[in-house]
Amino acid sequence: MKFLMKPTLLLTFFALFLFTSCQDEVVDIIDPNEQETIVPGSRLANLMRSATSNDGSYDNILDNSDCFSIELPVTIILDGITITIEEADDLDDLEDLLEELLDNEDFIDFVFPLTIILNDYTEIVIESLDQLEAYIDQCDNDEDVIECVDFQYPISFSVFNTEFQVIDTIVIESDQQLYAFLESLEDENAALLISLNFPVTLVYANGDTLVVNNNQELSDAIEAAEEDCDDDDPTLCDEDEIAQNLLECRWEIDDTNFNDFDDLYITFNANGGFVIEGAPGTANVTGNWDLQTTDIGVKLILSELTAFQEDLGGIWLIVECEEDELEIIKGDLELELDRDCETDFNCEVQDLAEDLLECYWIGVSNLFENITPQPFYFTANGEVYLGNANGSDETPTGTYDIAVTGSSIYLILDLGVPYEFLSGEWQLVECDDDRYEFINGDNYLVFEQECEDPSDVFECFSDFVITACDENNDIDDGKAIFNISANTIGTVDCIAPYTASFHETEADASSNINAIVNTEEVLSASTVLYLRIEASNSEFEIYEVVLVVEDCEPNGCSELDVDNILMECSWFVTNYNGSDDLSIYQLDFNMDQELIITNTTDNSTITAGWSTFGGPDGVVVEFSNVNGSNIQAISGNWTVVECSGEILVFTRENDQMVLERDCNTNNFCNEQDVLANLLECVWVPVNYNGDDVFVNYVMQFNSDQSLIVEGNGMNFTGNYSIQQGSALFLFIGGLDNTEVQDLGADWTVVECNSNRLELVSNNNILVLERECN
Repeated sequence: MKFLMKPTLLLTFFALFLFTSCQDEVVDIIDPNEQETIVPGSRLANLMRSATSNDGSYDNILDNSDCFSIELPVTIILDGITITIEEADDLDDLEDLLEELLDNEDFIDFVFPLTIILNDYTEIVIESLDQLEAYIDQCDNDEDVIECVDFQYPISFSVFNTEFQVIDTIVIESDQQLYAFLESLEDENAALLISLNFPVTLVYANGDTLVVNNNQELSDAIEAAEEDCDDDDPTLCDEDEIAQNLLECRWEIDDTNFNDFDDLYITFNANGGFVIEGAPGTANVTGNWDLQTTDIGVKLILSELTAFQEDLGGIWLIVECEEDELEIIKGDLELELDRDCETDFNCEVQDLAEDLLECYWIGVSNLFENITPQPFYFTANGEVYLGNANGSDETPTGTYDIAVTGSSIYLILDLGVPYEFLSGEWQLVECDDDRYEFINGDNYLVFEQECEDPSDVFECFSDFVITACDENNDIDDGKAIFNISANTIGTVDCIAPYTASFHETEADASSNINAIVNTEEVLSASTVLYLRIEASNSEFEIYEVVLVVEDCEPNGCSELDVDNILMECSWFVTNYNGSDDLSIYQLDFNMDQELIITNTTDNSTITAGWSTFGGPDGVVVEFSNVNGSNIQAISGNWTVVECSGEILVFTRENDQMVLERDCNTNNFCNEQDVLANLLECVWVPVNYNGDDVFVNYVMQFNSDQSLIVEGNGMNFTGNYSIQQGSALFLFIGGLDNTEVQDLGADWTVVECNSNRLELVSNNNILVLERECN
């Protein structure tokens, strides 16, 4: 029941307090600190009232008004469909439905009468649309509502009389009660003193809590929340949140540049792989993905694509992120990813009931931690057995039922230890004859049908041989680090349940003692270890795990390693098939996959392209559009056969090329060189966040630190300065006109040579190129 403490009731309440205080009872005599009382009309009382006001903004999808909320449930008509909004969570579904149907904000028709609740919890019955629109029109948001901090209830107040006797304690259970109580203080007998009993816990919109111990701390905390709370900032992209969102559903690709990849869908998997579906006449495209947080934002790395590698592969910068939408850029390419959590649903409850009784089902869930996927057996009398091929003479693990609610089908599980975490109502979201997928909140449960007998687990295993390199270059100790679990049981796809342990001797394995604890990093010389596999019936077998240490040197890096190494400094072709003729060329690799090649004899430059991808023999670096004489010999695909921080060795059929790193070129920027380059010629902003919006402007940097920006028939004057600190900074200011104001910022120089500067500021990227014509 909702409780509203009305002023008239509170007056009676206080009168009763005064009456009872005159009785011959033992009472507490407390001298309350004047600063700890709640004074009507004070800053603290007003802040507490604002924090407990009815938040009218949460249902703006219905009424577009912050001054009131609509009491739920409420019935609406949407595109001819009658819908009842039962609770606040239904508003998210309504917003999704509106986006699918129309962008028309007036598309909702209400079924009257309905009730609105004002910020002060006054309830008003609305009989017509005209009456509702009148309240919307007169809303001016005068009520100061603080939306982003709440009290953790219950809280209590002590009531004192004029002799500082505690005559009672008032317990508050909700925002509405507290608001009514604070409002009523304005009209109460001044002879009463009210004090809040501390400590009190505040809950912020992001879930954080804060314990306050006095009035001043409480006032400061609410004021800070009022000024600083902004939990819906779309510009803050968090790597963990993005990763979680990517895994929840598939994503539709919206190609904003050329429409080449529209209507394709990409599904990101937890194992680091992804699948692209929907390309006409093309098999599904697979690849690998990763996220990386950098100073300029979170990057999405797509690699080893089986198709579209040149277009979709590489490093993408995430420039906008929301729960259901991502915007990513790579050079001049821009893609929008829209989350799609709906798939074609054509599941019948009878099919599910019949299929579950056939054979057994392997259950896989994100809730399984260190648990081998188990066989599930469903019986016609509603029992569930786990881990045995025939449950007729075994104790069932639990029960199951199938229910239909509206258009949704649910599998209801009630399982005992150790599978009680799977108990609950699982909604069916995808179905096939041999595969069913269910969800429960943020968790998933997948059943895949198997019709073979899983009882003989030992058919899954045999002896293993693991080879590793002695990679310690300083000490030739003949030892290597082995991940014995990943390279043995991690390679076995066995549906039958089992328990595995590793031992140094066969006797220990037989007795199941002295098991190796850290199986992922075993430092060992060449030797034999023993793997004990124990079945669910306690039978076991022992297998040899032969460890072989080889004297070998690593001759390659991962694709991401090669990307990072190439972009760190400048590179020179010191050897091309035994010749150093190409050593006069300086190669600068940019993160937008642009390659600047400078002839150091005359400082002439050409712009080419570069990319990396995984090949059958290692990482491949592709050089494209290399149009200069002599240096064009590097065009094509080169496989990395040796890499370190200072040298890269490539092969291409019968050709060999060596690149050596030089970090003392202009690519490592200093204040004097950048200033000298800026004063020569003019500079064109060719790229701003992947767009050429400023390409028609030129920037002239003058020696008096003035800056002139010309373009589109207009001139703008600003200023600039350069400062060397932990990095090199280019400060541009004074450009107040909206046409060019985005060029003004505190830019960090991240890449530079005599003809090109790459700058970053917050999440913005600006590329300037020199023009001397």
